[in-house]
Amino acid sequence: MSMLIAPLALLAAISLATPVNAQFQTASQPGTLPDPVSSGHPLGTAPAPAGQGVPFSLDDGDHTDLDQPAMDIPYGNLPASHAESDGNATVLHQPGYVKNPPTEQSGSHDGGSTWEFMPAGLLYPAYLAGLKESRFGTQWSDGRNNAQVLDSTLGAHVGVLRWGTVDGPRPEGFQWDLEGAAFPRLEVGDNTELESTDYRFGSQETLHSGPWEGKFGYYHLCAHLGDKFLMDNPTFPRVDYVRDALVLGIAVRPLSTLRFYSEVGCAVHVTGEAEPWEFQFGGEYLQAEPEDWHGGPFAALNCHLRQENNFGGNVDFELGQAWRVRDDRLTRVGLFYFNGMSEQYQFYNRFEEQLGVGLWYDF
Repeated sequence: MSMLIAPLALLAAISLATPVNAQFQTASQPGTLPDPVSSGHPLGTAPAPAGQGVPFSLDDGDHTDLDQPAMDIPYGNLPASHAESDGNATVLHQPGYVKNPPTEQSGSHDGGSTWEFMPAGLLYPAYLAGLKESRFGTQWSDGRNNAQVLDSTLGAHVGVLRWGTVDGPRPEGFQWDLEGAAFPRLEVGDNTELESTDYRFGSQETLHSGPWEGKFGYYHLCAHLGDKFLMDNPTFPRVDYVRDALVLGIAVRPLSTLRFYSEVGCAVHVTGEAEPWEFQFGGEYLQAEPEDWHGGPFAALNCHLRQENNFGGNVDFELGQAWRVRDDRLTRVGLFYFNGMSEQYQFYNRFEEQLGVGLWYDF
């Protein structure tokens, strides 16, 4: 009998001397935790539905914040004796429960709408293949008489005041925008000269909610010939072309990378050869994430119909690579093909076909 009692006493002493969390493996010894229900743990409860478990940590004074697989257990509040916080993280003295369950950070949507002055990003971005959109960029192509043509856009489109969510690649709410640009055309040959320049200034009220975008605005547009061009072509008939127009546009994104749009414009004041009505529609694909220096492909198609061309017009197609180095800034480089009546309005009734390369920076 004494031989049997001695081993039992030794086992009891070892059991009493073993720390509680010796039952669990540390982060350097991966494994699984015992079931608190089957093990008779005082906090044992029935498992929760899958997907409701959270990671946890233990603290016995010797080991802290042991990384263990998430358990399928419910969120819950422990009594003060079981959890305490050091101001940065909750420390648990019992496995399997969280005092304050974590919440998903969803950015600006958690705080709802707010006023913001000079917000980043646009609720209704410029059409990627729209040639009369206010941006910064240039396009090179072969022109007439073996000359090269540079069609540039020197401008910007910015938000002034927003009621909605904070900055981001897809903010929501209502916004007031201002935009303006000059559209010079240079003919680069034996004698480089400025052929013409169109000027545009406008203001827009825009909105974005879910997959839908909308805008209502006003713009002024006028066309001018270059001085050197007039000196070299004194008999060229100068066109008086001025538009003060109201525009209404709507766009939808069935996918985050895909956008379709349609726009109608009606001039409340025209002079010269300009006529009141114009229509614009198209689609674009863009795969570019913020801070991804690899960028992503883009493709865009825009059709612009004008009353002064008997509702004919032009088609512009662009294809290339895009980089969004910030949430609200987009840089693109690629090929373009243009076919139709000129977008330089001093030559509004001249047919042009262009194939070339372009560099664009969108706000």
